[in-house]
Amino acid sequence: MRTNLILYSLYFLALALAAAMNSFANYQPTNDTLSSEDVPPVRNVSLMPLGSSCTGTILSVTEAGEVFATNGNSGIVTCSKSGQKLAEFKGMGFVAMTASGNAVVKNNNGDVREVSAIGETIWQTQIPAPATEGAISTDGYLYMISGGSVYAISSVHQILWHWDSSTTYYTGMELRNMVLGSDGAVYVVSPAADVVALDREGKRTWQIHPGSLLVSRPAAAAAGRVYISDTNNLVAIGPDGSILWRYRFPVNPLFLAGGAPTPVVAIDGDVYIARRSFFCIRQDGKERWRFHPDTADEYFIASPTLGSDGTIYLLSAATERGRIYALSPDGAKKWSYVLAHNGYMDPPMRFGSDGSLLKAEGNGFLAFSVAKSKTGMATQ
Repeated sequence: MRTNLILYSLYFLALALAAAMNSFANYQPTNDTLSSEDVPPVRNVSLMPLGSSCTGTILSVTEAGEVFATNGNSGIVTCSKSGQKLAEFKGMGFVAMTASGNAVVKNNNGDVREVSAIGETIWQTQIPAPATEGAISTDGYLYMISGGSVYAISSVHQILWHWDSSTTYYTGMELRNMVLGSDGAVYVVSPAADVVALDREGKRTWQIHPGSLLVSRPAAAAAGRVYISDTNNLVAIGPDGSILWRYRFPVNPLFLAGGAPTPVVAIDGDVYIARRSFFCIRQDGKERWRFHPDTADEYFIASPTLGSDGTIYLLSAATERGRIYALSPDGAKKWSYVLAHNGYMDPPMRFGSDGSLLKAEGNGFLAFSVAKSKTGMATQ
């Protein structure tokens, strides 16, 4: 009997995999592999001194061109725009950048501090429990997630309020994916995949379950609208917490490498999302256009970086080598650049102080001389 159960399980697994592969087979790329524009000049910046570790994600870039990045030692490293190592913050996790160009970082002991690129500690405070992530509002308020709680810290570094979820969470099952709205609202995701909205005073205004146990980081848009993706759909949530519409992905839901894709909202209100191919969805939930990678071996799962001129910079993953794509706002390809390895490694891309586009690569980063733009960023 047990043998039969195993055989039945293998049979159904084979059917599911066949359905997934059939979905991919019917969803082939259609783009011309030629770029309509030449690839912009690119330079490779290596971190100095040689042997320094800067192999991770570019977290942020200051106005002076200093780069904050993760390293291979579970910490943060900073370097100048020429690649000279400036400082290292061991055991610290990145939270957000301040308006002054410093970074807010945290560790597993509840220690939260603001640091400069050259290693100075500007201020330091403590919260009752280790923080997992946070965000900074435009008026300088710091919001942190710690277990099942959200803490609001003022611009003078005092705890203003904290909100406790009614659910007791186990380690590894905490609130996550914090995003701030332009109106001061705070959005977080619960372990049950509910989206929770808090107002500026820390009161819960609504809570909704989009429909799946696997959801992305929310994306806050204008007028209190929120977008989130789940296993099958892009979901639009209204300012009162109601579901406005769902856009169902035309790709088999088994394709979830990298987790649920995070939406990014363009300046005109369109929503971009990577789901094997790359989609532009209008505010009414209708598809405006889609972009397929150049080869069947590639797929998109990382959020894009947006330029102030509307250009979309997108990374593809592949078995061996991914690419960087530059797309116009109407979905036409401007250029693509073949990377030395899987393009999904070490996302996202960031803009340098001179407008160049930076991508982590090996023991340093690539710098593309694109049109000057510093306002568009991929979702953190």
